[in-house]
Amino acid sequence: MSIKTPTLYAIVDHQGVPYMSEHCVAPHPDMLADELAALNDELISDGVNPDLHYRVKPLYAESDHPDQAKIDNLYRALDAIEANAIEVNRGGNLSPSEVHALVLSAVMPAINEFLQ
Repeated sequence: MSIKTPTLYAIVDHQGVPYMSEHCVAPHPDMLADELAALNDELISDGVNPDLHYRVKPLYAESDHPDQAKIDNLYRALDAIEANAIEVNRGGNLSPSEVHALVLSAVMPAINEFLQ
């Protein structure tokens, strides 16, 4: 497998949630340095633990991610879990979209951790 180059870089919080502003993505991480420093300087002045600071994360085109095969396997597993959950709930009180939401809320932390 060849190593792919990120398409863009984004500022994300400690949980991987994107920071949204006029200067939140760039083609090179150095272009986000000033914005990142300003965000983290504010957190530092508020006494926030450095583990909770913003960081720059590489973004890949879906097919270019170096771990794309692993990601594809994760999504296939998610689909299988969801199909089983729907089958188990058949005749139950949850709609398929409610089952989908429950499955996602259960597995997304693990997926996000894998992707970071």
